[in-house]
Amino acid sequence: MMSYEIQESSTGCIEVRLVGDLVMGPDGAKVRECLSALVRKFPQVIVDLSRLRRIDSAGIGILVAAHSEAGRNGNLLRAVNVVGSVRDLLLLVKLLTIFDGSSEIQKAA
Repeated sequence: MMSYEIQESSTGCIEVRLVGDLVMGPDGAKVRECLSALVRKFPQVIVDLSRLRRIDSAGIGILVAAHSEAGRNGNLLRAVNVVGSVRDLLLLVKLLTIFDGSSEIQKAA
């Protein structure tokens, strides 16, 4: 099960907190649509992964697609608070550095 929370920070960037499992399925599709809309509209989107329990290849694809779409629109997507098995997997596939991987939202903003 996957959910997300969205809020605008005091610095004007959008913060998205993903909660649960970012895996293939209807919940993943909703996250993909949400991130796609946000990275087209806002110059900086910060995705907090601290409450993400699990991610599969489809979930990684969602983050990569949103990151690429942000770049094509002259915007930025960063992942912060990447911990546990999610961090291990992103390190393994050498993607942690493209998302920034900061340990705090304030550092990424």
